[in-house]
Amino acid sequence: DVLADTGRAVVQLLEWRHRDLADAFAGMAPAPGGAFRLGEWEETAWGPVLTTASAWAGVAVAGEPRQVGWSMLLDGVVEELVLREE
Repeated sequence: DVLADTGRAVVQLLEWRHRDLADAFAGMAPAPGGAFRLGEWEETAWGPVLTTASAWAGVAVAGEPRQVGWSMLLDGVVEELVLREE
């Protein structure tokens, strides 16, 4: 709903140590209280960013989402790219 309202999103590269968080967001693992309770987050103009992630991109939606097989495909344009120490 927020993505539809704002037209912005965060794409993050996660590491092996984040596998439980990734499973929770994918709906494959329990997340009592919601998946956002499983990490520490900082707010950005594109949405919340996991503070322990080594890289993230702020993207703007480009076009309408479309169904591709079992998934929704969403095109985006990278507006900001952050690479941390790792």
